[in-house]
Amino acid sequence: MTYNIRPGIEIWRTAWMFAGEVHKSQTVPGGAINYLAHLGSVTMEIISAHLRSPLENLDVAVQCAILHDTIEDQGVTHQELSNRFGSAVADGVLALSKSSALPKAEAMRDSLTRIKQQPKAVWCVKLADRISNLHGAPPAWSAQKIDYYRDEATIILEALRPANRILAERLEVLIASYPDSPHAQRHGRYPFAICARLSALVRTKTKAMIPAATAVRAPTTAAARNIVNNSAPRAASTAPATAVAISPPVRATALFNPEATPVCFWSTDASTAVVNGATAAAMPIAITSTAGKVVVQ
Repeated sequence: MTYNIRPGIEIWRTAWMFAGEVHKSQTVPGGAINYLAHLGSVTMEIISAHLRSPLENLDVAVQCAILHDTIEDQGVTHQELSNRFGSAVADGVLALSKSSALPKAEAMRDSLTRIKQQPKAVWCVKLADRISNLHGAPPAWSAQKIDYYRDEATIILEALRPANRILAERLEVLIASYPDSPHAQRHGRYPFAICARLSALVRTKTKAMIPAATAVRAPTTAAARNIVNNSAPRAASTAPATAVAISPPVRATALFNPEATPVCFWSTDASTAVVNGATAAAMPIAITSTAGKVVVQ
């Protein structure tokens, strides 16, 4: 059956609805987002590039962007695409589809060879596709797979660079930063490589600080233990309701010299307090410094 092919946005809409149907159960690799998000991203790259550096055949480019994975991922036939959207779109999508009968590396070279036999509009779709896929690597990918994907993107760029200056520049920037995503940097999320470096740095610094922290804590712990051991017996009752210090309050110093602001320091000397009629553990004595003179309360 041959369909009535309408020009412009109407055929774009038809292609979009068709893609929504055939990809309805597919998600973006490494996530739960519907695959239409990827198809929309590729299409937006095409339209954005066209606004700055016009493509020769925008209609073919947009339709191929929307439909570029229908044959490879969903088994739609070339004949069906040709009937619905015309031979130019069907041929373009077929060229963009890697052959499952070939090894992975060879399948990409074969696809690039067939793409270069198509109009530049189809070249642009392949550039836009890889641009969309370089915004950060899936979390489960190994470093080796990330390197392979980056190298493959470089091959695509060198083969198809003449298609469109804007798309070529976009892809070149993303290859240089991959797997770090410029989008993630702009929105305050730490990219993949930076997270790895920060994690390693934190582990190293924390390990190095443990001995120093232990050495600093030891005298303080010993002093606190001595104060408790040398103090009077603890009360057998529960937590005190009131506590009365033998020494006058620190703020009394300020009454003799109102202009001075008391500055308090901790002392390791012990002062006795009366709590519920029983002698409690020692309390630190505050030392007030006033106008260059030290007064001990």
